[in-house]
Amino acid sequence: MEAGAIKNVLIFAMESNLQKRFIAQGANKIFTTLTKEFSKAPRIVTYEHTCRFFEAKLQKGQPVSPHILSIIENVEKLEALDCKISENIVIDRMLHSLNDGFALFRANYYMNDLKKSPHALHSLLVQTEKDMKFSGSLKQDVLVVSNKGKGKGKAQADLAVGKPKFKKSGSGKSGPGESSTSPGATKSKTGNMECHHCHKTGHWRRTCPVYHEDIKAGRVTPVGAPKHRTPRKG
Repeated sequence: MEAGAIKNVLIFAMESNLQKRFIAQGANKIFTTLTKEFSKAPRIVTYEHTCRFFEAKLQKGQPVSPHILSIIENVEKLEALDCKISENIVIDRMLHSLNDGFALFRANYYMNDLKKSPHALHSLLVQTEKDMKFSGSLKQDVLVVSNKGKGKGKAQADLAVGKPKFKKSGSGKSGPGESSTSPGATKSKTGNMECHHCHKTGHWRRTCPVYHEDIKAGRVTPVGAPKHRTPRKG
């Protein structure tokens, strides 16, 4: 394609204000000028990546890997825009952006004077996050087991001192010389009981009138009385 035709294509694709600016220039001059001016990113792009770099903050509950990779990505884009940031500042910004859960890690990093690249620090933080989650789940399991053992030990202690395992229902405390069992409760307990002597319901054998009459008549031996033994012949 001839230079005149290329110029016409370039001029036709421009806005009206640019057409007036380049109408008197040749195709090579137009192409060189446009390449030089528009190859540079606008200042606003640099500003946006700079803001993302300094404002990054890892919130509690968020994974650390995407957060750190986002900071590294902004640093690389700033370097591509001829805005280079020293590696020490990048590391400081990454550590400063972490939440309080990484406070111990941050303190150990500076106390031990570690020197990691951004990508190496990313790997170290990912492993630290895994260790933190494992330690937290293990601690929770220990607490659950401890609580179960504590409850079991308390129940055994209650039984050891004679405390009932289940709380009895009923209202009020019994006064001095009074039985804690109400007449209604006694009646409800004996109402369905069967006497082992006369086999009638409503009473026990120890209160059975037939049982006491048989004892007096010598027809039965009282329960618990020693049995008479016939002496053995020598």
